[in-house]
Amino acid sequence: MNFKTYKTCSSPVLLATILMMGCSDSVLVQNLDEPDLAIMSDMPEDSQSDQDSVVEVPQECPQVVRSGALSMDGSTQIAMGNRSEFGLETFTLEAWVRRNGRGGFASTGVGGLRIEPLISKGRGESDGSNVDCNYAFGFVGDVLGADFEDMESGANHPVLGKTPIPDGTWNHVVATYDGTTWKLYLNAKLDAEVQVDATPRFDSIQHFGLGAMWNSEGVSAGGFIGDMAQARVYSRALSADEIAANMMSSNPISQDLVGHWALGEPDGELQDGTYIEDGPILDQGTLPRFSQLDMTRDGLTIAVDDDDQDHVEVDVFVRKITDEDDFTVVVIPDSQYYTRDANPPSRPNPDNPEFFRAQTRWAMEHIESDNVVGLIHVGDIVNNANQPSQWSRAVSAIEILETPSQRFPEGLPYGLSYGNHDQYPAGSPNDTAEANTHLGLERFADFTWFGGSYSASNADETWVSFWVGELQIIALNMQFAEEPNPRVLEWARNVFLSHPNALGIVNSHYIVRGNGEFSPQGAAIYEALKDVDNVQLMASGHVSHAARRTDDYQGNLIHSMLQDYQRMAIDPTDPSRPIMIDQSTTNGGQGFMRVWRFSPKNQTLSVRTISPYLNHEYTNDDNQFVLDVDIKRAGSDFTQVSGLVTKTSEAQSIALDLEEGEVAEWYAVTRDCQHEVRTDIFRIQ
Repeated sequence: MNFKTYKTCSSPVLLATILMMGCSDSVLVQNLDEPDLAIMSDMPEDSQSDQDSVVEVPQECPQVVRSGALSMDGSTQIAMGNRSEFGLETFTLEAWVRRNGRGGFASTGVGGLRIEPLISKGRGESDGSNVDCNYAFGFVGDVLGADFEDMESGANHPVLGKTPIPDGTWNHVVATYDGTTWKLYLNAKLDAEVQVDATPRFDSIQHFGLGAMWNSEGVSAGGFIGDMAQARVYSRALSADEIAANMMSSNPISQDLVGHWALGEPDGELQDGTYIEDGPILDQGTLPRFSQLDMTRDGLTIAVDDDDQDHVEVDVFVRKITDEDDFTVVVIPDSQYYTRDANPPSRPNPDNPEFFRAQTRWAMEHIESDNVVGLIHVGDIVNNANQPSQWSRAVSAIEILETPSQRFPEGLPYGLSYGNHDQYPAGSPNDTAEANTHLGLERFADFTWFGGSYSASNADETWVSFWVGELQIIALNMQFAEEPNPRVLEWARNVFLSHPNALGIVNSHYIVRGNGEFSPQGAAIYEALKDVDNVQLMASGHVSHAARRTDDYQGNLIHSMLQDYQRMAIDPTDPSRPIMIDQSTTNGGQGFMRVWRFSPKNQTLSVRTISPYLNHEYTNDDNQFVLDVDIKRAGSDFTQVSGLVTKTSEAQSIALDLEEGEVAEWYAVTRDCQHEVRTDIFRIQ
């Protein structure tokens, strides 16, 4: 047999052609008929990675023919005006898309979503009239999202997908609404379902279009960055079988089809834009699928089915998880008593900001040795928010983090919570003008690690990203508010839900009391997030104490920690622990802070409490302990360990060659002549 050589990426993030099928992360994958994740693309011949492997593909494969597509850069918008045929009570919104970055988001209104739009008729404008949003469909974070406002009151009814969609891959995406229930589909697999029992605002006079969202006057917002093909709108909800039939075909089901735009070339009203030739592969057979994935420490047993009866290939990629993959996040407690001016006679000298600077300097100096990937500050950055000199001292410490390095050209990523002392008057939620003047959105907006904010006008609630390998860590920062805004809590939920593979950290000033009980704000935050699987950690200060608690909601563990040393000093009789003393003699807590050391190998978080300024560490049980966490995707490069050419349905055994005590992550890829399918990442321990 003659063969033709192709290159494939050995890193799962860099694979240019993948169809991810998200089997459950267990030793034996049993539910292969309904995978959680499906992403599809074709494989370009010149795809590259840091570690390339050579795969043999039978040369008798027919030549792959790609469809065309429209390339959108965030400003490319296909506006079609207020078209009555697109005002719908029930509908299907369908397209092939390849996301090439993060575009502009637009809001569907209060209680709705911020969507990077694909297909829409309307956006947030005014509730309870014909300028409500009929429907909007696109990306929310890493997943699909859709929303509409209803006829009764203009209330929003959003739905979020569950499967992260990586950039650079072609995906078939669908949203349906049948009059009672939202359904989202990713590559013909049901991804989310929500029953809402409401009627969309089908008489909306807001405008319809692709790649953006428009109000009733035709003013656009948001913008998709990527490529789009085969956009379709139906006046009914297609069934799962109909969606599967449409997926691989350029000739869609015609019944109740009210709009179809192939987007392969200028056509009729669609003249502007950049048209490309490497669109999705359509009308050329079906996708191969994994029918068996059995896993033990000794190896894998894999079988693949292909309805076209093609020969298929299976490649397995493995990486060992070792202590070298450990990483660190730094947590700085209340720094307010490092920033004050002198106040004779009780405080004849100003506070020493070097305690604060030593903390941020330690983080920067240990980027390589401790693999520091980010830092959070739990609030009370200053003591008196209306005194600029205190902000000046605080900023002098924080700006150390912004020093460029080879690893972090923008400086070390960090997140800040505003405490009650960062508000003026103190303890007044949203009275944060001074905090935002010195450490607000203008400071963060251009950093690539800055994720976004609840409000477009302030940094009272924000989220940031730290990255370790393919693992995203989201630190979501909330201001002090004993009675938090329910809309803020819903926003927080959506941030975490729209990044389901991320490790979630909540950073807010007052979550845990000194006795380990939740504060009112902490209780509200926990209640809002307890069922969000990827939220694992919460950090707070406010009370001069060290305490922690672990809560279990249906198997989802959340560890909440209090750390605040502003009224503490080293116990002269037992230096392993602090004692409480008068705050005026401590200079704010002597620079003690937390070091969170994560071990992907051991699935643990080891917590230390150190003072870089004093070169001292508290080692008592309240300040040095280990917690269980769930960490996946935080490893080095994958290595191909097997490449097989097999007939479909024939199970193949693959040895992984792991020693006793070793831990590894793996994924498998299968391909036929036109398509490629990849599993999720699995862990063997």
